[in-house]
Amino acid sequence: MIVTPKWLERTQSKEDVVVGRHHLLVFEYNLTRIIDFIKRYCESCTGADWTEVGTKVARLGHWEFEDYKG
Repeated sequence: MIVTPKWLERTQSKEDVVVGRHHLLVFEYNLTRIIDFIKRYCESCTGADWTEVGTKVARLGHWEFEDYKG
């Protein structure tokens, strides 16, 4: 989920504590910049197997294999 500080202000109260998990915070919605960031992030995720790589990719946002136990 991509959010801006303004969205957070509209959807949260001043008393809330917000954990950023599964949220990509941007100060300006620029789709090209966001896609480039996600591509670079995913390309930097390396590991000995898919489990290691998937664990790193999952840090960026919620995805279908998060917490999957096969």
